[in-house]
Amino acid sequence: MQPGEVNYFGAAGTVWYSFTPTENAPVAFSLGNAPVTNSVIVQSAPAGTVPSVGGLQAVTNNGGSAPAVQFFAQAGQTYYIQVGSTAEALGAFSIASVPPDPAIDVTPPAAPAIVAVTDADGDAVTTTGVAGALTFSGTAEPGSIVVLKGNLDGVDADLGSVEAGAEGNWSITVENLVAGVYSFGAVARDDAGNQSLTSSNLLAITLEAGPEPDTTPPEPPVILAAANSEGPIGDGVSTQPVLIITGTAEPLSTITLFNGEETLATGIATNAEGNWSFTTAALSEGSYSFTAVATDAAGNPSTTSPTPLVVEVDLPDGTPTPTPIPTEALGFDAEYYLAMNPDVAAAGVDPLAHYTEFGWQEGRDPNALFDISYYLNQNPDVAAAQIDPLAHYIEFGWVEGRDPSYIFSGDLYLENNVDVAEAGVNPLVHYLYFGSTEGRDTFQATPEATGPQAPLVDAQFYFQNNPDVAKEGVDPSRHFAEFGWQEGRDPNAFFDIEYYLANNVDVAEAGINPVQHYLEYGAGEGRDPSAAFSTEDYLAANVDVAEAGVNPLQHYLEFGIAEGRPLAPVVEPVPDLV
Repeated sequence: MQPGEVNYFGAAGTVWYSFTPTENAPVAFSLGNAPVTNSVIVQSAPAGTVPSVGGLQAVTNNGGSAPAVQFFAQAGQTYYIQVGSTAEALGAFSIASVPPDPAIDVTPPAAPAIVAVTDADGDAVTTTGVAGALTFSGTAEPGSIVVLKGNLDGVDADLGSVEAGAEGNWSITVENLVAGVYSFGAVARDDAGNQSLTSSNLLAITLEAGPEPDTTPPEPPVILAAANSEGPIGDGVSTQPVLIITGTAEPLSTITLFNGEETLATGIATNAEGNWSFTTAALSEGSYSFTAVATDAAGNPSTTSPTPLVVEVDLPDGTPTPTPIPTEALGFDAEYYLAMNPDVAAAGVDPLAHYTEFGWQEGRDPNALFDISYYLNQNPDVAAAQIDPLAHYIEFGWVEGRDPSYIFSGDLYLENNVDVAEAGVNPLVHYLYFGSTEGRDTFQATPEATGPQAPLVDAQFYFQNNPDVAKEGVDPSRHFAEFGWQEGRDPNAFFDIEYYLANNVDVAEAGINPVQHYLEYGAGEGRDPSAAFSTEDYLAANVDVAEAGVNPLQHYLEFGIAEGRPLAPVVEPVPDLV
């Protein structure tokens, strides 16, 4: 502690003390004879600099409320302690260093780290990017408040704040950043209000102006025709209540369909050729005037289709008045749902409402040809998005060639029903509303592996020999690893689970996956995966495989069969009968 001086560099009548710590640590000072009404103001400046009142950085101020002060001192800074705000005789009171009170938290959190910066598309940004939105993510002391700071053209600004999670992770998205040269950093504040002594790693990023936004609306869509279960409606009169409206628009735009001023449907997808179709709910008798609006990927709406398509629905005498069905019910069979879910029927609740709120999440199928489990197993992206699989299929899935179940292939249905394909109609919706009554055939789907396959697992073989797995659409490698080997299911035509365990008692007793054992140990020990494949004979007949140290069965499945290499079955020893 350096001696206090009257008017050290401030106004007359104040007393200043200064000190320069050698390490970062909490410090505390008490005032000897000073009344508590004297303010204790602590300020700092870099050590070794000539101080000035204007150049000092505020550290703390007791506000004249206590005869002591405690704060966190940083090495490399000189701290100036101002005692008293009115004239006092030099020496009228003293200031002394005392041990810090551990109950008072003045220790700042560590500086946060900025780990990654990404743009609106999720691409990494290092030194350059495009003006717009940036997301900053990193780590900090768990529970601390991270404040993101930015500097553009010498002007500092707080860009956002967030509390770091239990693991210390944090993320802040900044919208509408203009083009320019930026410096970004972050500080952290704890619950006691202490701020990290230093900022995070500073990032210099230059943002360039991006392309001008697309504000050009698409051309208005064209409604081509209307059809019903009897075929095209040539005279503008339909004797059937359900209509299929088809048209064209800008490829990959979405269509909103209207009847006069009434919105019938939104989000109707167009394919890469610009074709679209929509199947209405059952319509009551009357005149309908259909128009449409297209919205492109940039969100620009077109003008309304220039020529309305007018259809008169004139139902035969005795046809019951159809109950309007919401468009989201397309593909939903209420009678089937209630029959398959007696608890829902007994509760007397609306079946569609139950399906929408609970059913699909509980794996309840909306109709006889849509299998929730199959669709989610075959489409992990839909499962991860946690969205109604039927709604996804109706809006996107069928256009993308996804199948609703193992027993219904949309692509094969369209291939075998050219009129449906040319009309651009959802194959499942067409079959449910028209095809089934017209006696059209359905076709079995071919499930696909949904991830990289484990060595020795032949996906096609596994599906063909395990129809229950195929029906559920479960990835073969995942099913085999979790259940298949324990259930004795063979992963390919040349690995016999039962044979391997019977001939390798140690593996059976260990209760381990026999395929994994063969890959890691068995092949090297000369063990055979089945009676149809001799490990040693295959390696003996294929020196290149032996020299490469490749698993012989894996080589045979991946290359040997295609290369025409001969298969060497196991030769069982002939028993000595003498």
